[in-house]
This record gives sequence, structure tokens and C-alpha cells, in this order.
Amino acid sequence: MNDNKYCSVCGIELIVEINWNISHKKNHRYICKACYNKKDEERRRKKGIQKRKWNDGRCKNCGVILNFENFKEYNKKKHFYYCNICSYEKSSMWRKNNLEKIIVSRLKHKDNNKDKLREYTRGNIISTTDNNGNPIRIKVKKRKHTLQCEICNRVVKQTSYHHWDDLNPKWGIWVCGTCHKFCEAIDNKIEPNTYLLLKEKIMIGEP
Repeated sequence: MNDNKYCSVCGIELIVEINWNISHKKNHRYICKACYNKKDEERRRKKGIQKRKWNDGRCKNCGVILNFENFKEYNKKKHFYYCNICSYEKSSMWRKNNLEKIIVSRLKHKDNNKDKLREYTRGNIISTTDNNGNPIRIKVKKRKHTLQCEICNRVVKQTSYHHWDDLNPKWGIWVCGTCHKFCEAIDNKIEPNTYLLLKEKIMIGEP
């Protein structure tokens, strides 16, 4: 594909990437952006169609004039028609009325992106429990994943991320299953000396 192309209206050779509206990946319109915009303005003028005006500060739903901080930003200069409160109410009502669609869409996305979701969870999500024993998920940027246990240095098929402080979940190490149980025991203040003393007593025949 050539970098330059002649416009069939103005007859000027222009750069495609800058001066053409790309309809899809390979094909382009036969006229440049400037000529296309002129023709579009003439068509709108004949039909009496006004250009779309972006929000001037008044919510189209509740009619209240608000600062732009209360509207979602479309780009650097434009804002959406509905304020944040009305937008939240509309989206929540839509979710209540379309729960089945949402569930089907989530399951479909999960099936199509199993590997990506697994990698994201492995690197950013910690599954643990709170003080009451309820399961919780903590979002954090973990240290780089490795299949080599950082305690015994064995290379295993899967390692677990062990952390010891929920307030600072980024403090953690990648360990194998055996060492993970060892770390949990130490964090739960189970002293290994108790096991060693019992082991010695049993070996010498003490009750």
C-alpha cells in the first residue's frame, strides 16, 4: 500500500495516514478528510441536521447545572451528557434488568481468556482470610513470579506466594508447597523445637 494517495475531488496527493479516514485496515475512502468533511457539512446543512453539541454543564437527565468535575470526561475538551449520579443510577438499573446478559458475558470472557486471567491473578491477587476467618482477596503487585522455591531452591511445577502482613501484602516470597506449610507454621508461632524434643523422646523410648 502506497504512503501517498490522490484525492478524487481536490486532486492533491496527500499522505494516507494523516489525511484519510481509514474505513478498515486495508481500504481507504476515495476522498481526503478535508473534502469529506466539506461534503458532510453540505449534506447536514441541506437536511437541517445540527452538529452534536457536547455538554455545557447541564445534566440531560436531572437538568441541574454542575461543574465539569461532576461529569465523566470523554476527552480533554468534552464531557458526557449525564452527571455522575444520574450515570450511576442508569448503569445500576441496567445491570439489575440485565443480570443474565452480564453473567453470560462474564463467563464467555472467562472462557476465552483463561491464561490471561490466570497470569493476572498469579501476579496481582492474594487470596487469604481476615481476622474472622472470612475469605478475602487483596489486590497487590507481587514480586516477580518464579518456579524455584526461594527457601529450598527446588524447581517445582507450581509455587505459592506467601505473605505475612495484610497491611503490606507486597512483602512476600515464592515457595513450594512444603515450605509454604513451614512458613505458615512459623507465622502462627508454632515453635519447631517442640517437634524436635518430641522426636528425641520417642527415639530414646521415653513415654
